[in-house]
This record gives sequence, C-alpha cells and structure tokens, in this order.
Amino acid sequence: MHFGLSVATLGIFGDPRLVQRLSHVAEQAGWDGLFVWDHLAYAWGVPSGDPWICLAAAAGTTERLLLGTAVTPLPRRRPQVLAQTVTTLDQLSNGRVVLGAGLGGVPEEFTAFGEPGEATTRAAMLDEALELLDGLLRGQSV
Repeated sequence: MHFGLSVATLGIFGDPRLVQRLSHVAEQAGWDGLFVWDHLAYAWGVPSGDPWICLAAAAGTTERLLLGTAVTPLPRRRPQVLAQTVTTLDQLSNGRVVLGAGLGGVPEEFTAFGEPGEATTRAAMLDEALELLDGLLRGQSV
C-alpha cells in the first residue's frame, strides 16, 4: 500500500512555496506521493495556484515523492500544451509524474470563460483529449 497527500491548491495552499515546503516535509516523513488539485477557483471567488507550477516547485525539493494532479480537467486544457507540460515536469522530476485526468466538476470554471459547462459535452471533450494526449505522449503526430 502507498500513501499520498492530496493538497487543495486553494487559498494559502495556492502559494507554490508552501506546497514546496509541504512536499519536502512529506517526503522526509515517508509519504509516497503528493497530488494537487487543478482548479480555476478564482472563477468562483477563491484564490488558487497553478498546479503545474506547484508541482515543479515540489520536484525541486524532493527526490522520490510521486507528483501529480488529483484530477486535471482535460476539457479546459489544450492537449498539446498539457503533453509538453507533463513531459517537462516528468524530466525535471526524473520520471515521478502521475497524471490524473477527468472532465472537471465545477461548471463555473468553464462557463465563466465562455466554455461549455454541461457534463455530457465535457465528457465528449475528455474522450477526445485523452486520445490526443495519448498519441502526443507516445511521440505520435496528431
């Protein structure tokens, strides 16, 4: 069995310096992974930090801790940019990245920016993005 921390990168935990310190302490305490939320919570009035910046900060201060997103809502991410981000972080962390992917659970994080908020539409976007992301991460032309 493995144990990981789930960090809501909202409010004070949106600060990558705090996530960096937390990841270092977690690794020293024997935790196996650190997983951060991927939200645009400011769309519903809560400060939030970028998950990939927070994970990069954590990568710089840890050596064995698995690092990833609890769930990245693929419908609001461009697959080609996400593939580059994941690959770059995986290189920085020496292969410790775990990508959690889903359709996103807070409609306001889509509708506030003119994107579809309906779960069925986001599910179709998720399916398409997963296929593209898989191909991109395998080095295929898509």
